[in-house]
Order: sequence, then C-alpha cells, then structure tokens
Amino acid sequence: RRHTRFKCDWSSDVCSSDLSFTVQLGSFGDEANARRLADRSATFGYKASVTSYKTNGKTMYRVRLGSYAGKTQAEAAASALTVHGITAKVVAAD
Repeated sequence: RRHTRFKCDWSSDVCSSDLSFTVQLGSFGDEANARRLADRSATFGYKASVTSYKTNGKTMYRVRLGSYAGKTQAEAAASALTVHGITAKVVAAD
C-alpha cells in the first residue's frame, strides 16, 4: 500500500504530494501494436514510452506518457489526446 505525504500552502489552497501520475494510452500483447500507438501519439506532440511487463506468464507492452507532478496536468494531457481519438487514462506512476 502506498502512503502519500502532502505539503500544503494553506494561504493559496495548493497542496502537492510525493505521488506522481502518468497517462496510460494502452496495453498490448503485441509490441508492434504498442509501438504504433506510441508513434500515433507523437504526431500530436506527445512522446510516449513503451515498457514491457509480465502478467500470468505473458509479456505485455504498456504505452504511457509523462511523469506529471499533479493529477491536473496529467488529466490535461489525457484530455488533449482524447480529442484526437486516443483513449487515455490517468494512473499513479509506478
């Protein structure tokens, strides 16, 4: 379980945490499909990374962008890609 520490500036109602966020664009069993999606996001100015992970003995390829300090920034990136037809989900960074 992840514990998060918050630092707040109460005079401006701004809080930050040690938790960062990323935008997941997809997860694929075929690396070529993951790379195609990463390339497609690049046409809109976003540099996505493709990383592999194992689940149930199978290698999967995850397409993600950025490491955002705040959820709001990650949501803005996800929203911008959604406009271009790319499904994007904000998740906590590993």
